[in-house]
Amino acid sequence: MMVLLVFRSRQLDGVLDRFPGTSYFNVLDPALEGYWKFLGRVDAEQTWFFHAPVDRADADRSTDFRPLVWSAVGAEIDVDVQHVGFWDMRFTLADSYRAGRLLIAGDAAHSHPPYGGYGINTGFEDAANLTWKLAATLQGWGGPRLLDSYDAERRPVFASTRDHFIARAIEVDRDFLATYDPETDRPAFEAAWRERATGSPAEVDAFEPNYEGSPIIAARGGAGPSARGRHETRARPGHHLASQPEGTDVDLFDRLTGGGFVLLRAGTTGEEFVAAAERAAVPLSIVDVDEDVRDAYGSDLVLVRPDQYVAWVGDGGQDADAVLATVTGRAGR
Repeated sequence: MMVLLVFRSRQLDGVLDRFPGTSYFNVLDPALEGYWKFLGRVDAEQTWFFHAPVDRADADRSTDFRPLVWSAVGAEIDVDVQHVGFWDMRFTLADSYRAGRLLIAGDAAHSHPPYGGYGINTGFEDAANLTWKLAATLQGWGGPRLLDSYDAERRPVFASTRDHFIARAIEVDRDFLATYDPETDRPAFEAAWRERATGSPAEVDAFEPNYEGSPIIAARGGAGPSARGRHETRARPGHHLASQPEGTDVDLFDRLTGGGFVLLRAGTTGEEFVAAAERAAVPLSIVDVDEDVRDAYGSDLVLVRPDQYVAWVGDGGQDADAVLATVTGRAGR
C-alpha cells in the first residue's frame, strides 16, 4: 500500500538546494527492502508530490502523514497537505491483448507503479503499434495476421519492462542496502554508491523496446520482442528508426507521418517495392536519402512502418512481394 500526498512547502526548496536543478528524488530506506519513497515538484510554486509505503491500517485520509515526509527529507519542514490518496504497488499483465474484435491497450492491458515514466510511454507505444494495424485492416491492405501481431509485439515488451527494469530496480536497491551501511563502513558505502552512479547510463542504454523476432518483421533471428537492447544508429529490423544524422537536407521524420510504409533509398534501387506495393494496394512512399544517411543507417534500402519501426533492410535484389506480404500480415512464418 502506497500513500500519495500533494502538499505545499515554503521550506523544502531550502532543504534540497544542495541538489541544484533536480526536480525528482528517490529516497532509499533499508527497512523498506528496495521500495522507494519518492517526491518531486508539481510546479515551480512550492507544490510537491510524495509517495511512500504505508501500513494498510494507516490508509486513512485523516492520518497525519507529515512525519513520513520529514523522515524522507531529513528535516521537519512546513507541510501543508492538499491531497491524500492511496494505491497498490503491483504489476499486472493481461493474458492476451486481443479477443476477437476486442483489443486492449494502456492501463487496460498492463499496470505497474509510476517508476521512470514507463506507464504512460508504454501506453503511447501500444497506441502507436495498434492504430496503424487497425487502419490497415479497415482499409483492406492489412492481412489476417496483422492484428494478432499487436499482442505478439507489445505484450512481451511490457513483460520485459516489468521484469528487467521495474522489478529489478527494487531487487537491486534491496540488495545494495542489505550489503552496504554508511554507519558501519562509510568508505565502502560511498565507493559502491559512486559505482551505482557510473552504471546508470548503461541501464538507460539497455532500455530499448524492440520487436525482433516478430511475425511481421521481415528478418530472421532475434530472441523475440523485448524492452532490452542497445541504442544504435544502424537501421535494424524490429527496432525504432534512429534519429537521422545532423546536417542532412531532408527531414526524414516529417516524411514518416503519412499512415503508410516509407522506403528510404540511396541511389536508384527500390523500384521493385513500388511495383509490389501497387499490386498489393499497400500505401508506400519513397524518400531518397543522401550518402550520409545511407552510411548512418547501413543499408541502401530501409523499409519503415507507419509506427516508425524498421520492418526490413536490404541492398536490392530481394523478393519485394514476399517482404510486403510479411510486414503487412499476409504471410506467416
